[in-house]
Amino acid sequence: MDYTSNAQTHHPLLTYVVFSAVIVMIASFDIFLPSLSIMRDYFGTNEIIMQFSIILTPFISAFTGLIYGQLSDQRGRKPIFLLSLVFLVIGSIICAGSTHLSIFLLGRFIQSLSAGGIMNVSLAILADLYKGATYARYISIFGLLYPVVFAFSPNIGAVLNTYLSWRSGFILIAFLSFMCFFLVRVYVMETLMTPQKSTSIWSIFPKVMHYLKPSPLLSLTLIHSLPVALSPIFTTNAAFLFIDVYGYTPATYAQLQLIPLFFSMLGAMIYRKIIIRIGFAMSFKIGTSIMAIFIMLTIILCIFYHINTAIGLVLMSLLNLSTAFIVSTAATQAFEHFTTDKGIGISFVAMIRNLIISLSGMTVSLFYNRTSIPIFLGCAIICICVLILYGMHKRHSSPQN
Repeated sequence: MDYTSNAQTHHPLLTYVVFSAVIVMIASFDIFLPSLSIMRDYFGTNEIIMQFSIILTPFISAFTGLIYGQLSDQRGRKPIFLLSLVFLVIGSIICAGSTHLSIFLLGRFIQSLSAGGIMNVSLAILADLYKGATYARYISIFGLLYPVVFAFSPNIGAVLNTYLSWRSGFILIAFLSFMCFFLVRVYVMETLMTPQKSTSIWSIFPKVMHYLKPSPLLSLTLIHSLPVALSPIFTTNAAFLFIDVYGYTPATYAQLQLIPLFFSMLGAMIYRKIIIRIGFAMSFKIGTSIMAIFIMLTIILCIFYHINTAIGLVLMSLLNLSTAFIVSTAATQAFEHFTTDKGIGISFVAMIRNLIISLSGMTVSLFYNRTSIPIFLGCAIICICVLILYGMHKRHSSPQN
């Protein structure tokens, strides 16, 4: 039986429901950004702890994603997806009701348990249904969700904070997560045709160690993962910079951060339209060329000029335009290395990506000095690493289109 055709024919809403759950998960990451200063004062803590509460999600999901990946290969995609949504509901309720920092961080931890499952299993579902350039187009949509949601959820959070309180954002996430649970339960079919034999959880580690060996897969994983960390580096620090240093209101900050994220959306939409025509090799050339321009401008501006609000937004807009061409192409080529163990394979890529996001975000946060220089130098260093890795990968791999 052609299960893929059956799933798409009888349940045309399947992909959209999966994307809806991903949207809510992403919103839980940053809907409270405009309230960070208020929450910092409420809990009597400092910027680093609040930044840690943001980075907690990719850090925890880096490890839990591997477990979700193996379980989804053995027990099916749908039950693991539903379990992840349950964690998101519970964690959001705890965050909304927290009166002490430790309770809030517990809620964020439980929320973080959901991210690895929702993100990785959704990618596994798409891999079950689509292949090749078609899969790349869906990967680009998946990638487009991040800048879109990152752009608009802080604005929603700012409005809720203005008229209600910072807690209302978490209440909204809890409600939407519950609705997604219902929709997944009703509309999402099981897409795993042949469940794999159940094995010990420890069997993950030999596979991960194999994936970590120098290979085209590892190169593509790093080329995909490093650019994804760029936006969180800016986002994690920009809220304090714009509100505490530049004096913008939370609502104004939420609106300003729409500008670079709009260019992420633009890049993803252009990529989706032209990828089948230009191929993967040209996509890499476009992305890395724009990234090289960003590096040169950043170094010059950091040395000779002051990076103010306008210049900073222009730099991030340029950088975000480049990432879609690199991130989506590298992810598609990396995922296609996994003919079996798709859940674990995709979770491995997500583990590397989330570790890089969390570690780079926290590293830049430690150097935060109430200026934009650590933010942009950190982004430039990551871009240099991407160009080096791409050059090495291009030399050691045959051209792929």
